[in-house]
Amino acid sequence: MDFSFTIQDKKLRSPLLLGHYLPWFTREKPDDFPCGEKDLKGLILPRMEAWRHWRDSRSQYKRTHLYQPLWGEYDSRDPQIIRKQIETAKKYGLDGFIVNLYGKNSVENIIGLSFLKELEKYNFEHRDDPFLYMISFDSQAQWPTEGKTPVSIEEDFEYLRDKWFGKYCISRNGAPCMAIFVYDRKASEYRRAADTVFGKDGLDIIWPSCDGSEGADAAYAWVRPDSFERDGSWFDTDNPGDKWLESYYLACNKNRNLRYIMGGVWPGFNDLLVSWAWNPNPSNPAIRPRVMCRESTRGNSLELTFMAAENYLRRHKNGDPSCAKPMPFIQIVTWNDWAEATNVEPDADFGFKSLEICAKFAKRLKEI
Repeated sequence: MDFSFTIQDKKLRSPLLLGHYLPWFTREKPDDFPCGEKDLKGLILPRMEAWRHWRDSRSQYKRTHLYQPLWGEYDSRDPQIIRKQIETAKKYGLDGFIVNLYGKNSVENIIGLSFLKELEKYNFEHRDDPFLYMISFDSQAQWPTEGKTPVSIEEDFEYLRDKWFGKYCISRNGAPCMAIFVYDRKASEYRRAADTVFGKDGLDIIWPSCDGSEGADAAYAWVRPDSFERDGSWFDTDNPGDKWLESYYLACNKNRNLRYIMGGVWPGFNDLLVSWAWNPNPSNPAIRPRVMCRESTRGNSLELTFMAAENYLRRHKNGDPSCAKPMPFIQIVTWNDWAEATNVEPDADFGFKSLEICAKFAKRLKEI
């Protein structure tokens, strides 16, 4: 089976280390950094909020974020910030970002287009060593949340095909690779939409589960502890989830439908300051703030989760049949989700420590 991951027909050296990137943030003047008319054509957009995802309605308290960004509370559309993010990620061993999007008619899409433009400028200047990207498509795109006008999966996919899947988007055998952040849909729905828009096998779907993933090409791991309560509560804060990762990777190998695995690493988790951790909903009436400490009694959470991926890659290289599926990507969960404290982007509390760990393991994993 051919696992040639490319950009512009140039083969990429795996595993690729990719930060999950959230184009969410604005400052006090939401009308700063306006989009061009060409980008806005055909879109129905909700109002852009001031201080979006810093101190808005998503916050339980006066702000959404536990840690303070080292670069201050920024606007994700600011070209200087985007350039600093790309250059810093490259310096510490990251190959690219996985950009979190919520469909064509979302604020995230418009903010994300600013990132895409700056990425293209950066890569024009660094053609021999470009910064790569992949899309993480959130299933909330089909929810009418935050004032957006949802469209069908097919229409959103057509938009991504025409606007987002450019020459620096990672592909397998010419098919763009895309993760799906799912809540309430099946992989088969996305496969039908992908085959309609891209043709059969024209889009690689990376799904967040190794089970029940008919229609997915690969699976990815997302932050979670080794175990939690039925209502979703995490009572053991001293639990980085690395043991679950080891079992997850082995379980992926038992699913014959999956071609490969995207590994996952994370520095911790803390959603105590955001409203969704405290507000019950009909499908999950429990109040469930979740905390995973950065420094567990067994070691640093980011290092432990990296070691789980490293162990899998070594077993794969040595021909272990239980680790037969390749792991061409490792996703850092996340680059900048400040609301849930999973950021490796530099902050005032830890500085560049998380990125220094990323750089150390980027070198080790490439050597495997």
